[in-house]
Amino acid sequence: MCVEPVPAEMWQALRGGADSLFDLITRRAGSLLGDALLTVLVPNDRATRLVRIYSSNETDYPLGEADKVEDTAWFRQLFISKQPVVANNGNEIAGWLPDFADQSPMQYESLANLPVIADGHVLGIMNLMSTRDRFAEDTLHFLRAETPIVALAILVSAQQRTARHWQT
Repeated sequence: MCVEPVPAEMWQALRGGADSLFDLITRRAGSLLGDALLTVLVPNDRATRLVRIYSSNETDYPLGEADKVEDTAWFRQLFISKQPVVANNGNEIAGWLPDFADQSPMQYESLANLPVIADGHVLGIMNLMSTRDRFAEDTLHFLRAETPIVALAILVSAQQRTARHWQT
């Protein structure tokens, strides 16, 4: 049996904390997608809202509270079915997120939302947006393989927030 080694860059990023891990994912996804948006969202403590804990474009997609948790096909797909949401054009995006065009400050033409899963639970969502028809099956295969690093970043981020709370 061949075990693939963990990339050395991941160990280095881990020493730098959650931000370094998120930056690593952004670089790795960028090498495949080019200039794309990457955000990471997690449920708040009451699971009433998603909170954006990372954004590669904080000007247009700032950190903090984002989406209200609602019983929609999008939430069910990601949090109940634990399957990605992929839309490669504006009509497909509107099928999942009807008011997306009204809320998006930039004109992205495709999206991939991947659930980040650990121990069978969805920790959050890795959200990528890019140019039209960007998320083919081979691209999704690569992005799925990146979700364990995102899971680690989410857990490290939570630990850092807890540590800061106890230090104040």
